[in-house]
Amino acid sequence: MKQTRTNQRGMTLWGLSYILFTIIMIFVFILRLYPLYYEKYQYIGMLDAVAQRPDATTLTERDAYKFFMRNVAVTNLTRFSEANLKDYMTLERSKKKGEPATLHLKYEASSPLFADLELKMVFDRKVVMRGPVGAE
Repeated sequence: MKQTRTNQRGMTLWGLSYILFTIIMIFVFILRLYPLYYEKYQYIGMLDAVAQRPDATTLTERDAYKFFMRNVAVTNLTRFSEANLKDYMTLERSKKKGEPATLHLKYEASSPLFADLELKMVFDRKVVMRGPVGAE
């Protein structure tokens, strides 16, 4: 008795190995991306914390750096230090009188993927120094 392909069911070993390989590659990709996004959301929270201080509208650039670095000291992030923060963060004063300043943080981060391939994330965020939410 001759069997035809229409009666066969199930996956072949090649099909199963392809699916496993795809799942493993997605998992590795996610593991490499997680530290970059974790760091990003930590810094977003730190910027928001500085911008929502009660005295945010009157902060000098030096004070903004100091309060930002206090937040960094609480975490295990090591990208910024007192010495290099000025290269990445600026407090931009508005040209119009009465408008709040803007705190701007910009940096690039990378994470190795495989051998000589890297994932690169560009962080560029501005927050308006308005003080506490609802204080307007």
